[in-house]
Amino acid sequence: EGLERQAELFIDARVALSHDGKPSQLADADLRALDEMHLILTRTGRALLESLGNHAAIDLDAARAAEISMNALEARLRKALLEGDPRTVRGHLSVLKLADAYEATGNQLYRLNEALAEGAAELHPDLQKLTYRS
Repeated sequence: EGLERQAELFIDARVALSHDGKPSQLADADLRALDEMHLILTRTGRALLESLGNHAAIDLDAARAAEISMNALEARLRKALLEGDPRTVRGHLSVLKLADAYEATGNQLYRLNEALAEGAAELHPDLQKLTYRS
């Protein structure tokens, strides 16, 4: 819900910042980062659903790698905002707010993977090496 709400606010902010009623184009780097964050979140969620649906081990290493990638993308956007052109700060700030929502959702998805893997390891200690590494 938080990600969805921030996406709505992102659209509203882009329209509000426009000069002619049409949102300005996103910077290529911003668009690529948001696309990549969306792809990572989608892949991670899909992998978790497939693991649960197939009663298969959760790949916690892949979930952890996805979380780290999301954090890195958000950090790159934050750095670009701080080092960017002061005239474009408002536009980049709305991108960063959306990226923060993606990153927070990615963190929650990782924590869900982790909790489910821990639970599976407790129920099936023989699967611990496949699902959870502390």
